[in-house]
Amino acid sequence: MISPGSSIAFRIPARLNNICLLGISIRALFLSLGFDKTKAFQLELAVVEAANNIVLHAYQEKKNTILDMKLSVATDRVTCTFVDQGKAVDFTQEQPPLSPCDEIESLAENKRGVSIIYEVMDEVSYRQKDQYNILTLVKYL
Repeated sequence: MISPGSSIAFRIPARLNNICLLGISIRALFLSLGFDKTKAFQLELAVVEAANNIVLHAYQEKKNTILDMKLSVATDRVTCTFVDQGKAVDFTQEQPPLSPCDEIESLAENKRGVSIIYEVMDEVSYRQKDQYNILTLVKYL
């Protein structure tokens, strides 16, 4: 189990085929934090969707790029922070509709992942600092 004040850093080659390893690890960590299997799966899905968006849109699947993500645990929240040096893509400017499911189904396929992220996470934010893009996903405990 990860205790409050702890963090785990992930650094993977920014390739779609590597994101499944991040997802498996994240699900195990959320389970260890006390989330049930369904919620842990949903959180894994949100994190994987964010990572996919970075690889596909910010890096546009360029070779020799790295995706960094840090999972931090506080007493009241879990924060997943993605940092990349790809093209700036701020999907938080166009927040898609959330529930009900029929609204999600009406979205273009490339917008569904963003909708999932917003549906599952409690806070989603994006900012740029120097040459870095920083995407932060927060889930309250």
